[in-house]
Amino acid sequence: MAKKETQKTVQTTNPLCKKPVLLNSQNHQGLKFLPCTTYKHAEKMGSALLLGHEFMMVAKEYPIVFVKDATGHWDSVAMLSLKSDTNLFVGQNGEWLGQYVPAIFRRYPFILSQAEGQEDFSVCFDEDSGCFSEKEGNALFTSKGENTDTLNNIMQFLNDFQMNYESTQKFIAKLHELELLKDIQGTFTVKDGEKFTLTGMWVIDEPKLAELDEKTVSELFKSGMLAWMQFHVMSLSNLGPLADRFAQSQGLKVA
Repeated sequence: MAKKETQKTVQTTNPLCKKPVLLNSQNHQGLKFLPCTTYKHAEKMGSALLLGHEFMMVAKEYPIVFVKDATGHWDSVAMLSLKSDTNLFVGQNGEWLGQYVPAIFRRYPFILSQAEGQEDFSVCFDEDSGCFSEKEGNALFTSKGENTDTLNNIMQFLNDFQMNYESTQKFIAKLHELELLKDIQGTFTVKDGEKFTLTGMWVIDEPKLAELDEKTVSELFKSGMLAWMQFHVMSLSNLGPLADRFAQSQGLKVA
């Protein structure tokens, strides 16, 4: 069953969850889940955290880059705009305008939270998401306080997400170990003269990748990491179309 704890709001750096609350049968036995029907929660997200196993699908539409936060933590992300607070793939009514929806957006309004010094994760939900009710929707707990199939499926998705995230972190660590990442800057000029400069992004250095010895390449191939590297490199061809999409959204044209 979901962990029983006194209800409280938890702190999280996830920008999607505005008011994360620990889920437990003691406080939420009558709570029902209404699956989100729009992606309004993602409309101000200019990038999306990515898992390595998503690279193949993402590479068909979005540029994949690597970023570092103020604490030095690295992640892989899909670029969804040239501005950090604008998502070009969410329509006016909250509909997703692309083909593939990143898992982090499909995970919402749930998230796993880990208390400092603890190994176990707890399920949290965004209380302000508008996706919960006590009158309609799918029950999360039975009358006995046990998990329903709905909650078990949600927890499975969350656990899979976390395992894949950890695998992605190992992948990024390997890129650093092999010194394959380089920072890039890109400047896009629209016809009214306004320029947009992209900074704080890293990509794989292709010449260095080509210089890897046969043993290392074989190990990367067997681990699946080489495929992820290739999907990342392929995805960079989406930078041009993304710039065009941004210009069109502003009623402009890329110079």
